[in-house]
Amino acid sequence: AMEPQQRLRRLMSSAESFAIQKEIGVEKYLRSGVEMMRMARMYLRTKELQNAYVLFSKFAIMVLDKLPKHPGFAAAPEHLKKNARLECKTALSEAERIKRLLLDQFAAEHAKAKAEAEAAEAARANAVAAKQAEEILPPVEPSAPPPPYSGADASSSTIAPPSLSEDFGLSDSSWGSHSGVGSLRTLVLPAQLGLRFLRLADSNTAANKETCGILCGSVRDGALAVTDLVLPKQSGTSDSCTTSGEEEIFGVLDRFDLVTLGWVHTHPTQTAFLSSIDLHTHLSYQLMLPEAVAVVCAPKFGDTATFTLTQHGLDYLSRCSGKGFHPHQEHPPLFERAKHAIDAPEGDLKVHDLR
Repeated sequence: AMEPQQRLRRLMSSAESFAIQKEIGVEKYLRSGVEMMRMARMYLRTKELQNAYVLFSKFAIMVLDKLPKHPGFAAAPEHLKKNARLECKTALSEAERIKRLLLDQFAAEHAKAKAEAEAAEAARANAVAAKQAEEILPPVEPSAPPPPYSGADASSSTIAPPSLSEDFGLSDSSWGSHSGVGSLRTLVLPAQLGLRFLRLADSNTAANKETCGILCGSVRDGALAVTDLVLPKQSGTSDSCTTSGEEEIFGVLDRFDLVTLGWVHTHPTQTAFLSSIDLHTHLSYQLMLPEAVAVVCAPKFGDTATFTLTQHGLDYLSRCSGKGFHPHQEHPPLFERAKHAIDAPEGDLKVHDLR
């Protein structure tokens, strides 16, 4: 099993492994920091200490170390920077408190795994010794004929081998207390999302204009659950959609204690895919939250698809400075269907229409 300090270092390296993109404004980072702290507190409430530790640490690293190196940091609003520095004190003290709890938890788990491994090794050694003794000693003649074979007793004395996770302490390999794809948490979408959104976009679709919305939610049972849809003020064309009124959007998020989990938009006459503009829009979402998704509704083709950027897509788009519609390489693919996103038939959806 992994040593407690090693497990903690692994969590910290996860908190540190992100880069600040100069194309994304400082205000956007500071705003995402508010949501990062909100999500960390959600994890704390649900006792998902490892996830909480990573996010509190990540926030502090972003504000104290990485963001001051952003070329736009000096010009960013002073009140936002001041609020972030104040939140940093909370983040650091919470991270330190959780660190002590985690070290105690990891030490107990390590001791348990070690004791189980030693017991399993002793049992194996005893079994080998008993087998060797059988081979050395001459067989004893039975004084009576053996009882008739009974299949029912055949497995009564067998001992199941310890599972790999018990034996080697591998049960914590994901260290995120979540199930999903790779290291991504599962993202749960209400099954009604596509139909509800298309109804709200109906008049725009009829006029061949795109509509977009923001997917918001919270942490539930270790997964991320989309529960709310925010439709900001916007203006659309046949192949683009521009939003405004950011403060109103933030007001909804703050009032209902929500975090941003992705976005949704229509392609009135095209198929479901991500255009070059869509890819750059989604890049900022996914850099803030690796699980963030882009849902595309293509009513003309009766298709709704949920996409995510591939790792190659993240790297490639982070280096691309193209504006508007511009060509990208297609292989390897920059985006794919989001395997970590699932539909919940009973999932409810609250709509906040700010248009």
